[in-house]
Amino acid sequence: MNIRIETGAIDGIPLFRITGNLDFDTSGRLLMATDEGWDDSCKLMILDLQGVQHIDSAGVTELVLIKKRARRKGGNMVLTHVSEVARYVLNIMGLQEPLEVYDTPEEAIAAQESSRSKT
Repeated sequence: MNIRIETGAIDGIPLFRITGNLDFDTSGRLLMATDEGWDDSCKLMILDLQGVQHIDSAGVTELVLIKKRARRKGGNMVLTHVSEVARYVLNIMGLQEPLEVYDTPEEAIAAQESSRSKT
């Protein structure tokens, strides 16, 4: 299966809904889409992984790279609606916390606003 990336926004923050596989065969597509969709004015992007049916090490690497690129630009990337398949893989790799997984985009936005107000 391929990957489908739908772009949108919530409260002005870029939101990417991913459906399909995050794997070797689709590697690079999400990275390019998030590079194009980055908004310097809001410093946050949300990846919705509810539709992810399969994820392998290439897909996980892509998520880590997106997070690193966002950090280098002075911002952040968070994950929401993580499918059970993706959550399982992130858990066994110990990446659920470093990649900042939230149940909903609204929860992610509130957490980011809270952490900004503490600094």
